[in-house]
Amino acid sequence: MRQVAPISKLLRAYTTSINGPNPTTNSSQEPLLAAQAPASQPDLKQQLEATNKVPTLLTMDQRRKISQHLDSLLPKYDDIGKPPPQLRQRQNLHSDSINHIEYDELKIADLLAANVHLGHSEKLWNRVNLQTTFGTRNGINIINLEHTLTAMRRSAKFVRQVAYYGGMILFVGTSPLSRKIAIDSAYNCEQYYVVDKWCPGTLTNISHRLDKSSYYIKHVLDVPEASNLIDAAKKQAELKAKTATNSRFGFRNNNSRRESRYNSFEKKSAEASNSKASQLYMPDVIIALNPLSLKNMLAEAVRTYIPTIGIIDTNFDPRNVTYSIPGNDDSVTSVNIIASYLSSAALAGKIARKNKLLELSSKQPTDTVNFDTV
Repeated sequence: MRQVAPISKLLRAYTTSINGPNPTTNSSQEPLLAAQAPASQPDLKQQLEATNKVPTLLTMDQRRKISQHLDSLLPKYDDIGKPPPQLRQRQNLHSDSINHIEYDELKIADLLAANVHLGHSEKLWNRVNLQTTFGTRNGINIINLEHTLTAMRRSAKFVRQVAYYGGMILFVGTSPLSRKIAIDSAYNCEQYYVVDKWCPGTLTNISHRLDKSSYYIKHVLDVPEASNLIDAAKKQAELKAKTATNSRFGFRNNNSRRESRYNSFEKKSAEASNSKASQLYMPDVIIALNPLSLKNMLAEAVRTYIPTIGIIDTNFDPRNVTYSIPGNDDSVTSVNIIASYLSSAALAGKIARKNKLLELSSKQPTDTVNFDTV
């Protein structure tokens, strides 16, 4: 026998309670009773809605909690376009202070977080960079960071050797992006920098070019210690002139013939050897942070046999520099991590040199010390 649905039982009990029992009905008429009771369904719907009723009005605290929860799900306005927090924790390169990285600390993940792998558009790609290009994504060339890490370690080893033997390292960054980085890197390892426009002939015609800067060096000094030294030298010369004057008769004491001949010989030799040019020094290595706009400087370095280190993007020819580092030269974080790595290498070489000199000074003159061991 067919079972009756629970809703039909409920409707039958509801109708019998209102109309009373019907003796003429039997079990075969149960589906008919279920179909003849549509008038009692609205009351049942109201009962069901009353059990599952949701409040339409919310309190102020509830509205505030819901709005705060929705705001937490949305990204902040300042964080739009930035890397996710897990990469930002490793990056930490947006700070003003330069980060110094040791040889063993640098990893490919750090280079990836600093956007070193991002190159230029594939339309500007230089085919010489085929070995250092990993591929293309969304029309942008991707640099192989394994080659970048190898080139950075090779360049850092060379910079360390130059600093160890007392060489001069020059950081050149003329673009607004790399000026502050060049200054910080040079100050870190106590070396030199150029952040203004590169004057043609600075390396090839150094005696004529830098001779014009003598007035600036003497009168417009930006280092107060140097001006104090010049004032002290002037006072010492004036004091020497006063002591050489005879206070009783007012005449200066004449030097001997030997001293006068020696002074004249020294003056002639200084004029013959161009003493001003002999005081100018050439850098032993140049680190170019934006080599694309330093083509004249790279050409002068080739003519004067000065090795160069440059950050080579995918649109530049790496054959123009001696040690090329494939990387992104249009990002602050990329240039910062490469320059700080080379600066820390120069600082390590300088510290090793000081320690070696202290060791040499503590040795007896008869002892032999090999200075070539780093």
